[in-house]
Amino acid sequence: MHGVVGGIVIVGGSLLLTLLVIVLVRRLISHQTLARHNDVAGFVYATMGVTYAVVLAFVVIAVWENYAATREVADREASAVGALYRLANGFPAPQRGTAQEALLAYAEAVVDEEWPAMADQKAPSLRTSAALDELYAVYAQPELVAAVNPEQYGESLRLLDEVSADRRGRVLASNSGLPDIMWLVLVGGGVLVVGFAFLFGVESAYSQAAIMGALTVTISLLLFVAADAQHPFRGGFVVEPEGLESVLEQFGHTAAPAATPTS
Repeated sequence: MHGVVGGIVIVGGSLLLTLLVIVLVRRLISHQTLARHNDVAGFVYATMGVTYAVVLAFVVIAVWENYAATREVADREASAVGALYRLANGFPAPQRGTAQEALLAYAEAVVDEEWPAMADQKAPSLRTSAALDELYAVYAQPELVAAVNPEQYGESLRLLDEVSADRRGRVLASNSGLPDIMWLVLVGGGVLVVGFAFLFGVESAYSQAAIMGALTVTISLLLFVAADAQHPFRGGFVVEPEGLESVLEQFGHTAAPAATPTS
């Protein structure tokens, strides 16, 4: 809902401002005067519009790919935790319970604390870091190393390293975003593209309002999508901890909702 409201404010505000400027320009300058330069302005505007469209499309695609890649990292982390839990079924009784409890403790810490922390750009979570350290300590116990099949133990270590690497990638992605200079280019370019269109003379005020309104809505919508999707853990495009929640539920534990950190 927060993302929807933000989109309405950005798009609606841009459209309203455009319509107000149309009224002002048509009162100050007649459309006949502007129409004399339509041919020359058209060549310049075509170059400007194509250049901005390419840059804006590239940014939107890059932001979406970052969102998709972050979602993939989160799913891969959950898959590795689930695989580790199943591999631990082959451990001797004391080590099996210790390893599986440590895995579930890590998953719960991620869902309960680290996901809300990522939404607030406060990750990593100390509790999750401690749970991961404890997980490594469990798998480094001499009793477990001696009792487990070497191939099974090697695969477990590989999956454990994958969990650690994916967690690091997830935390780094929570602080990702377009640099300020890029937003300056995008917003400034959008203003120039829309502003330049006011230099064209259109006889009908309604036709000009429809043309300019469509242009403004298109640009503002794409800018809103880029702004909302640049942070994968907040806004309208949110990567949820569905994978880890599924692991916890599958193995008999229910996690707290990701948006409600425990006290």
